[in-house]
Amino acid sequence: MWKSVVGWETSHEVSDDGRVRSVTRTLTLSDGRVRTFPSCELAQYADGFGYRKVTLKAQGKTPLRVHVRVLVAAAWYGPRPPGAHVCHSDGDHLNNTPENLRYDTPAGNNRDTKKHGRLRPKRKLSDEAVAAIRAARGTTPGAELAERYGTSKAHVCNIQRGNRRTL
Repeated sequence: MWKSVVGWETSHEVSDDGRVRSVTRTLTLSDGRVRTFPSCELAQYADGFGYRKVTLKAQGKTPLRVHVRVLVAAAWYGPRPPGAHVCHSDGDHLNNTPENLRYDTPAGNNRDTKKHGRLRPKRKLSDEAVAAIRAARGTTPGAELAERYGTSKAHVCNIQRGNRRTL
């Protein structure tokens, strides 16, 4: 089943199995020619945390990169409540079906993370570890550094960007 993407109703649809497609549309090009573009499924790609994203494009709009889970949740459950997260009930970032998604508080999302075994314990890193992580920027993948130092990829990224030194 397909539903319109909220905010992009005239150009895109999202399915109940997490696919996103453009709709068939007829446009007048800048030289005056009229052209019909057929519907096609959009390519999905993974962000740095394993969530699926697509790029929405439409005439007269700035392209938008957005998580598929956000599109599915908005189409099936309406607008996201302020401060709420879109959560995967089974912990599988690739399962973007409406039955697997829900709106929840950040605390509820953290409980899910613990339940699915994805939460790393908080720990301070030594000055030597922080220096080594910064020195490895661009040469060693963040996931490998996170595993080596017992922290998250996001924390490694923040250290390398100089946003924060330790947890």
